Amino acid sequence: MTCTLKAQTVALKTNGLYWLTATANAGMEVSLNDQTTLEVTGNFNPVSFNEKTKWKHWLIQPEVRFWNEKMYEGSFVGIHALGGKFDMGNISFLNLKDCYAKGNIRGGGLTYGYQWIVSPCWGIEFSVGAGYAQLRYHKYSYDQNRDISGSCKKNYFGPTKIAVSVVCLIN
Repeated sequence: MTCTLKAQTVALKTNGLYWLTATANAGMEVSLNDQTTLEVTGNFNPVSFNEKTKWKHWLIQPEVRFWNEKMYEGSFVGIHALGGKFDMGNISFLNLKDCYAKGNIRGGGLTYGYQWIVSPCWGIEFSVGAGYAQLRYHKYSYDQNRDISGSCKKNYFGPTKIAVSVVCLIN
């Protein structure tokens, strides 16, 4: 009887699109078998643009990926979850003009992606995901820092992930 050991492949990555929003992020992906991987990414943004406008949040997003042919190369589909906290304010497209919201988010969805190998150690990955997220939060006024809404809950269906990532493969 012969026992064959395979080298574990690990991918370290960062999403360039998140950096465009001043959100620091990093991810790690490990192989589970010949065509399945587990990725976990984390995002953090401590930014307050001024006294009222802020975009603070953190988010963890684990995902199981099923590769079409070869791990870390070509197309994949995935199932992801997400969870985190936010403190955002004075952002009109989030309906937070002249107020801010603090709360948490959780949800999940499905992902499709593709990874191109540029060299033996480097790759570029594109992925997009859609699903469901639930936001639970309180809205506050800037005037007296008082709760102006009580407890709010919002159900969201739509894009839950988008990434153009630089990937470093480690064998």
